[in-house]
Amino acid sequence: MKRILYSTILLSSLSMAVGYKMVFNKTVALDAQKKVKVQLFQEDKDYDISHGAKVKIKGMEGEKLFSFFDNNSNFPIYYLEELKLNKKVKNQNLVDLKSAVTVLDMDGNGKNEIIIYGEHYNTMIEHGTGNLLVLEENGKKIEQKMPIVLGYDSHGMKFYPKEKLLIVGQSEIDTEKSDQFLYQFYIYDMKKPLKKIPILLTKKLINPNDKKIIDKNLPKILARYHAYKKGAVSKVKEINLIDFVKTYWDTIADGYDFEFIEEHLKDEVFYYSKNISKKTFLTKKKDALKKIDSIKFELSNFLVYSKDGKYHIEYKKHSDIQINKDKSKYSSVKSLMVIDEVDGKFMIEREKDLRVLFK
Repeated sequence: MKRILYSTILLSSLSMAVGYKMVFNKTVALDAQKKVKVQLFQEDKDYDISHGAKVKIKGMEGEKLFSFFDNNSNFPIYYLEELKLNKKVKNQNLVDLKSAVTVLDMDGNGKNEIIIYGEHYNTMIEHGTGNLLVLEENGKKIEQKMPIVLGYDSHGMKFYPKEKLLIVGQSEIDTEKSDQFLYQFYIYDMKKPLKKIPILLTKKLINPNDKKIIDKNLPKILARYHAYKKGAVSKVKEINLIDFVKTYWDTIADGYDFEFIEEHLKDEVFYYSKNISKKTFLTKKKDALKKIDSIKFELSNFLVYSKDGKYHIEYKKHSDIQINKDKSKYSSVKSLMVIDEVDGKFMIEREKDLRVLFK
């Protein structure tokens, strides 16, 4: 007869003076032999909840405390009340992780992770977050598997069992159509969950009320992800390419010095929709900068991969433009740079913006 081992997961208060209520109480299996009781508590108030949740693990090796807190947005996670045990796990093409406690083997090592979804909503700024806390057994301890995964406002969080992928769909404001949004997707390979892979379907506008955003776009999301995996580059190469792109835009912002850019341009460059000479490319850049006083760039969401022997670097570019003393402008775009490496030197052969996110 198999021995069943029990431990308890509790949500503790920040202070003994704070009243908490139990909102979830279920026993779940970590594997074929071990079970744990999952008990979730949140502050016992109908409104104005002020103390965030914490997860307390009580197991074979004593106790361990987890803060259910999102460091990115500085918002504690307060709300757990609508959570249910997710029973729609087996034989699912996509497992919905929102508004549930889900227990499944995310990385294929034969042990189940416990995925807890929590929420924060600030009525003053009309901003909401949804976060996933992923816990797993490691030896005789239960530990946090990865940093808390954040979604805000309109978002989706689903698990694709076939390839062990956690997929997050996050709305981005798009000014072209007020009732539709551009969605940024993020993929976590749960066998290596610390890397966040940004996937943007640049030609796709999505209704934010659609409950199956990830489901309907899964083939396109996977196609982009597979292209990235097929063209995977070394970590050192990825860092060097990202640093190069950052230097490119820093050079433009810092005194409009084009010597670095000219040195790393091919004689012919594909710029937006056609090939132009290096001289024409530089002239277009300089003419655009004559119309402004200063500009700053902030780059993020880099996706680096190799395709057809060239390096493709996709990234989000936020521009802060000072036109004159009284007028400024902001914009955010999804950009692409294609680089050829010639005799150990990075040479730019394509530079364009793929999609305006907002302006």
